[in-house]
Amino acid sequence: ALVRPALTPFTAPREVCGAPQPSGGVTNVDCAAGGGFVATVYNDRFQVVRASDDQVIRAADLNVSRGRVCFSVDRFYMLGQDGSNNLILMSYVPSTDTLNTALATVQSAGNSKRFEIEAVGNPTNSHVILIYSEIDAGANDVLVKRYNNAGSQQGSTLTIAVAGETANANHAIEADEADNTVDVVVRDSSSSGATTLSTYNFSN
Repeated sequence: ALVRPALTPFTAPREVCGAPQPSGGVTNVDCAAGGGFVATVYNDRFQVVRASDDQVIRAADLNVSRGRVCFSVDRFYMLGQDGSNNLILMSYVPSTDTLNTALATVQSAGNSKRFEIEAVGNPTNSHVILIYSEIDAGANDVLVKRYNNAGSQQGSTLTIAVAGETANANHAIEADEADNTVDVVVRDSSSSGATTLSTYNFSN
């Protein structure tokens, strides 16, 4: 039987915001796009280009490891761990070329092994939502926090107890402020690899 290839709505793909080849290679990379710009975080570097012509408009050292990035409203938000194991939230506003590498300290000396950052859908008060493992206290907890563009935490910290070990747990999260929903998936790193999907609201 004749198998027809699937048609895609995307045409003329091209590479943008490619990471250069640093000595020692690239150990981690994350990217995001919005407002006509594309950002890449790789190793401890941050790079932003115009999507239209791949022109670099900002490149900087963030001095964090395992960086993550997302775009919300009018700016990029970055999350990474510094040399003292502090989990740091940062931001970059392309329209004013404003880079803030200390927007908020999400966790102090926590040594979290896994963390993620995502934009909040339909944001009004909260712009980004973060998820990370709390492992130093000996508790099997995954923590969720929301922040606005000034770096102020919105609401209280959501603590999710996980049955298995969380030091290297995998997380996924999404949130929509208009729908008042926060969806969290956690797969613990025990031999059983239990996966849980939970839904919360912004008042939890």
